[in-house]
Amino acid sequence: HQTWRMSDAKFNFANFRFTLTFESDEFDDDASKEFFLTMLDKKKSKEIGTVEGHLIDRTGKVNSARFFERCDAISSELQGAGLLCCDNQGKLRPALSKLICDKQRVARASRGAGW
Repeated sequence: HQTWRMSDAKFNFANFRFTLTFESDEFDDDASKEFFLTMLDKKKSKEIGTVEGHLIDRTGKVNSARFFERCDAISSELQGAGLLCCDNQGKLRPALSKLICDKQRVARASRGAGW
């Protein structure tokens, strides 16, 4: 099992540095990427927080038609969240769109983006 680091970006602020890393392994397809965000206290040179997640590409007929399958391949919890929030193409469900109450934010969330 091999893992490849796809890209690394560092963002520096007054006392903190954030590192965003995308990784892929030999079992990944091009429709999902795992990411890690690490927060470092620069004064103490100490890691103080991390976030891990998955990005799913919803663009194109093949990717959008398999949205729930791609969620399930990562975890059953992600599939449950996907079913709750999205339709079968990965776009926001109308009820969730109404709760956001901001047409621009809904459009950005529903549009999706490839890499």
